[in-house]
Amino acid sequence: MFKQFELLVARCDAINQIKMERALEAMNEAGRRMLSMLPVLLHYHHPHLPGYVSGEVPCGIANFQPDAAQRKFLFTQCGHTAEPEVNECCLSAVYTMGSTSSIGQSTVSDLDIWICHDPALSAERRALLEQKCQFLSRLA
Repeated sequence: MFKQFELLVARCDAINQIKMERALEAMNEAGRRMLSMLPVLLHYHHPHLPGYVSGEVPCGIANFQPDAAQRKFLFTQCGHTAEPEVNECCLSAVYTMGSTSSIGQSTVSDLDIWICHDPALSAERRALLEQKCQFLSRLA
């Protein structure tokens, strides 16, 4: 039974990878850059990264590991030779929704993003996360 589940997960991952590749192909360079850096901007909370909000902003995406391009961006932006520290993972997932990765995706499409967070976050911390997301939305 577990082998079947692993196979289904692998198939879903493969389909999602194809969808992401198609979405990136349909976007202009700025869209591709924003979509690929969005997980970094949500995972790390650093004053040198776009979208920084002062305060205890929820960050840290569970099981997220930046790829080589994302690490290079981090080092360039933050001026470090090591990744900034993430003390907690308040975000369980980040999903693209809507036309992203569908046949409706085009160079003028927007990005519809769902951010799943720890339901135990205080109202104050949720408001800070919303503020950060608004900054990132304007940036995008």
